[in-house]
Amino acid sequence: MYFYRIHAVLKNFDKLVPDEHDIKCCRAFENVISEASEELFKLKEESYVFLSRITYGEVAHLGVITVKPGMNIGNLIGKYAGMTRLELGKTEIEEASFHNIFSYLSQADNNGYIDDCDAVLEHFEIECLGRCCHMAYDEVMADEVSEKEALIEGAKNDLVGDTLIPEIERIYKGKAKSRADGHPVHYMVNVRDDDDDKKKQIYSRLISALYQNKRVKSRRYVLIDWGDSSPLPSIGWEALYKSCAGGTIVIDWHGGTGRVGMFAESSGMENISAICRMALEHRNDVLTVILLNADNSEAKNAFIDEFASRGSISMVELKEDIVFADSARDYLKKLASEKKIRPDKKLTGMVSDEGKGYTAANLNKIFDAWYGEKLKTNIYPQYKDTAAVADQVRKEEPKGRAIDKLNSLIGLSEAKQTIEKALNYYKMQKLYKDRGMTSKRPAMHMVFTGNPGTAKTTVARLFAQIMKDNGLLSKGDLYEVGRADLVGQYVGHTAPLVKKRFKEAEGSVLFIDEAYSLVDDRDGMYGDEAISTIVQEMENNRDNMVVIFAGYPDKMEKFMQKNPGLRSRIAFHVHFPDYATTDLCRIAELIAKDDGLYLAPEARAKLTGIFDSARKNDDFGNGRYVRNLIENAHMEQCNRLANMNVCDVTDDDIRMLAPEDIVAPNISPYDGNVRRFGFAV
Repeated sequence: MYFYRIHAVLKNFDKLVPDEHDIKCCRAFENVISEASEELFKLKEESYVFLSRITYGEVAHLGVITVKPGMNIGNLIGKYAGMTRLELGKTEIEEASFHNIFSYLSQADNNGYIDDCDAVLEHFEIECLGRCCHMAYDEVMADEVSEKEALIEGAKNDLVGDTLIPEIERIYKGKAKSRADGHPVHYMVNVRDDDDDKKKQIYSRLISALYQNKRVKSRRYVLIDWGDSSPLPSIGWEALYKSCAGGTIVIDWHGGTGRVGMFAESSGMENISAICRMALEHRNDVLTVILLNADNSEAKNAFIDEFASRGSISMVELKEDIVFADSARDYLKKLASEKKIRPDKKLTGMVSDEGKGYTAANLNKIFDAWYGEKLKTNIYPQYKDTAAVADQVRKEEPKGRAIDKLNSLIGLSEAKQTIEKALNYYKMQKLYKDRGMTSKRPAMHMVFTGNPGTAKTTVARLFAQIMKDNGLLSKGDLYEVGRADLVGQYVGHTAPLVKKRFKEAEGSVLFIDEAYSLVDDRDGMYGDEAISTIVQEMENNRDNMVVIFAGYPDKMEKFMQKNPGLRSRIAFHVHFPDYATTDLCRIAELIAKDDGLYLAPEARAKLTGIFDSARKNDDFGNGRYVRNLIENAHMEQCNRLANMNVCDVTDDDIRMLAPEDIVAPNISPYDGNVRRFGFAV
């Protein structure tokens, strides 16, 4: 689908609307304009032309939506001008984003130049993009003119040429056939350390080359992040793919791939399956580019397996370069030349001659450290005695972004302290080994107790990543399982099932939710076989796996008492306490902030009363309740703003949740028994 903005000099506005203050005169003009849009759409059902606004009676701003590639927009505007008696002079036409066209349609609706903005979008089956979905993704225009030589030279300089340059050569080797319909290949971009700049250097040049050779017909491409949950509802994805017909969707995958059990809200594999399904359904109309973190080979394999199981599609993998010795030194020298500073032996000596490979990110880090020192010692010698921050901090802190995320959570002091103790203990064991002292890796298994909504799963997922970031687990995924995943349905089925789950979770964390449901007071049944096998597998896999048992405090205590062999293998017990109303309000503010919103003071005061009342109910979900409340408030806000005049809606209106947006869900009345739950974001 293609969107265009047109700016044209209007020569005869005074004749069309002799008196701007005459309502009858203005209405007559509006009717002519709106009727022309509908009439032309009936004649050419693949295109819709509309007038958005007229500025100072001199410039007409028009928009076009069309599903037909190669449409002569100039001719289309000429026909529309003839039907409306608009005398247009110098005209500028440019391809636009959906965001631009939606804004144009909204203005046209307000000015009376079209009958209904939503009805226009409904014609093209993309109406849901005009509501809140358009905020879930970014739109970018590829470079209109990109010479092959410039693309190749840029790829070489940025160390992304080994796989990209051969693909650019293939793209330029043969022009797209005018009758051709479809994409011969789609793409996966694999970059280490989740380097967004390096990803962009690859996919932006790729799309520019494809556009220059008419392999994609639209300069517009959509960039959307996909983490542990989908950024759009399924209907939104269908509309997004339809809106990108002739163009490209770039999906930056940040989600996990671990199998999850019956208690999970969503599964990494389910999300991967959804992406592959959509890419296959629209493979001839939309080019799909999937961005992956090369450190997570499981994600790549999962996509390949899913595509293979669903149908025929060819994927070309593009990666950043790995350079060695002299090539790495040449890159460092180039960086020094760009800074107009002479490289020295200290800089080039930082590159190993022993077969070590370097990415651009590795070399940029080396250069930045060297250049920072140069600035202090040569260019600004007055700072030569100032130590770098890394040198000032002697204590080795836990590595990775996951530890920062854990520390940012509200409360959970016991969980944070326990994880810090565990990390310190394991690091000391490594130090003992490095110094030739006797060390034995201890069991790392844990019990998490707390009421529902107290962030047990969130902390477990972060703990898995923290262990990987600090070299204590090889993969760091979270595998969440329950009774249905571990207990068989017939004799001899349970033990192999348990062993299979442990095999899948090697190098990661196996999270057994409501572990006491395995036995459920039914001694001698298959659950006992599951516990026996779990104990055996915990011992067999103590070196590269953590098992976490989670559940209600009282039930978990009884469960451990009945299984002393299990208790003896638990290294840490972490309790997740409940939260007060003030903390729930902070959680609500953080959830809103993550969505780009903030709470008005009156809205926060209203939340306090709602939480005070809701916490007295037995079925209060705490964290889940808070998230549902804020998500519902966001929908209420959208509904409220949609009923306002678009021109009156400010940026602050869009970001602020007002007190009228906060609506308390219907919950069961308080019966005198208080059970408080906890949560963290």
